Amino acid sequence: MDVRYELRRRLRPAFVPLICVCGIAYFAFHAVQGDHGVAAFVRLNQENAALAQTYQTRLGEREQLEVRVAGLRRQSLDLDILEERARALLGLAHPRDRLIYTE
Repeated sequence: MDVRYELRRRLRPAFVPLICVCGIAYFAFHAVQGDHGVAAFVRLNQENAALAQTYQTRLGEREQLEVRVAGLRRQSLDLDILEERARALLGLAHPRDRLIYTE
């Protein structure tokens, strides 16, 4: 009985600081590893950079396609683009073209 009493007497003053340390450790862990923590912030920044790069790539592709489409409009018909599309879609060739068939 003496040992239990002595143990309780010595641990009682350390109980509140121990609870506080556990609380601080809990919140510190979630500040770093939680859904809105530092690790999530870094991961979201990396995803944002990757998506920005993809966006720039797609924007360049779109501009190229807009130039090609503008060449096919009635007001500014580009005959080279029209001929290219006719050859690709219809399989047409110019009479002076030399065709090489491959397997």
